Amino acid sequence: MAKLSESEEKSAWTEVWRLNNGHYCGLTGAEREHLLSVFLDILDHEQSVKPVETKIEEKPAQVPVVNSEYLDIHDPKHYLFGEAKSWIPWAKDCGKGKRRGTYAQGYPKGIVLHWTAGHRNGIEAGNKLMRDSGMLYLLGDKDGNIAQSDPLSYYGYHAGKSSHPNCSGYVSDDFCGLELQAAGTLTKKGDKFYSWFKTEIPADEVMFSETRGNIDRGYYHMFTEEQMAATRKLCCWLHLNNPRVFKLENITSHDEVSPGRKTDMGASMVVDGKALTISEFRALVESDVQRILSNR
Repeated sequence: MAKLSESEEKSAWTEVWRLNNGHYCGLTGAEREHLLSVFLDILDHEQSVKPVETKIEEKPAQVPVVNSEYLDIHDPKHYLFGEAKSWIPWAKDCGKGKRRGTYAQGYPKGIVLHWTAGHRNGIEAGNKLMRDSGMLYLLGDKDGNIAQSDPLSYYGYHAGKSSHPNCSGYVSDDFCGLELQAAGTLTKKGDKFYSWFKTEIPADEVMFSETRGNIDRGYYHMFTEEQMAATRKLCCWLHLNNPRVFKLENITSHDEVSPGRKTDMGASMVVDGKALTISEFRALVESDVQRILSNR
């Protein structure tokens, strides 16, 4: 990839400043390099893919979200079976993202799980960032709400340079993305934990893991119980809604499709006090699907 021009780098760092509420907190060289790689990905993808002209599709009536329902993952009433719908009925509606094309089979073949590496500032702010960044993904807040901006027939940027055995090129062009609001990797100072943007994270929200599977050794901001339940439910819904296209084996994480370059999901996925590798999470969703089908 070509080096950023001075104006491009200035623009990227203006965005970093904005994301941190206008307060530059003095990043280390490594943190600076990591953040700038996000913008490099965006610029690289912008140069290689042209946006598509699209019409506005009719959206379903919004279903009120009751967070307690997210914990009931295995109730068949929450799912569609083979209907191949383009809108998730229990997702919150939000403004349109940047579409770059339609999936080859009109539906994502899988999903890439990400963290936002930012504040838990809710659906509205999270989706504004998505639009401002020229991306397209599903979003999950700390309370278990999932936001959808566009029909599932369209793809957009979310994963950057990446590869997967079941993809022919950029993973973003075949798999949808889910961004879960969390700070990402953390730094321990004394008995306290801090995000890259210098916010202290409560100790009861922190998970430590040694290197295991896709997980690099370190401290991570855990997803909430509601976020984990919503993620499991979403993966089950995407598969059951269109099992011909969306395969459970194609549930992956950014660190699995971009090893050495990305660290999400790391040890942020925690169930019953245990950090799950992405392989263990796939197995968990497979068992969820079997239980849903047995309850029909």
